Amino acid sequence: MLAKQLTLNSTQINHKTIDDLCLWIDMNINQQINWIDLINVSGLDHLTLQSEFSKNKLMTPMTWIQ
Repeated sequence: MLAKQLTLNSTQINHKTIDDLCLWIDMNINQQINWIDLINVSGLDHLTLQSEFSKNKLMTPMTWIQ
């Protein structure tokens, strides 16, 4: 049960993190945004950022930026 709660909480946090990252991207779209910026702003590691973004938005972060 605890593992299920932790997974749910982690998923909710990652969903909010991805939504917050998308807002940041939209607010900074006129600047050059690179992968390191996305990692720093989101606080997620490379693989988590890539997989969670794809799960939540059905595209990669770089596609969202374009």
